[in-house]
Amino acid sequence: MSIASLIDSYGITVKVYRATRAADALGASVETWAATQDGGSDIEYTGYVTLQGGNQTGSGRDRRGGGKETRQQSAKVYFKGAVDVKFSDRLVWTDPVRSGELTFEVRSVTTPQYRPGTDALQYTSCLAAEVRQG
Repeated sequence: MSIASLIDSYGITVKVYRATRAADALGASVETWAATQDGGSDIEYTGYVTLQGGNQTGSGRDRRGGGKETRQQSAKVYFKGAVDVKFSDRLVWTDPVRSGELTFEVRSVTTPQYRPGTDALQYTSCLAAEVRQG
C-alpha cells in the first residue's frame, strides 16, 4: 500500500500547534502554543500515524523517575504533499484506540522536495517525540 492510500484509508485529523514567544515582565521567555494561522482558522491536516515505543520493548531511551521506567513514545506521521509543519511544532490528535488526546513535538521533518525517486512530491513525513504533561 502506498503512503497516499494509507492516509486515505486510515488517516486521522492532526492539529498543528506553533509556539509564539514573548517576554514576561522580568524579561524571561514565555511560550504560548496556538493552533491558528493568520486567517484565524486551525491548522489541521489528515495524517497517517505510527506509534513506536511506549508499552513495547524499551528503546534505549527509557528513563527512570520515581523508581520506575518512564518510556517516551515516538511517532512517525505522514501527510500528503507539502504541508506547513516545522521543527518544534506540536502535533495533537485524539488516539482512536484509547480515546485520549496525544501531544507530540516534531523532532525532524522530511519535505517532499528532498526525497529522490517517484514519490518525490507525494508526502511529508515527521518524526515526533511525546510531550509529557505534568
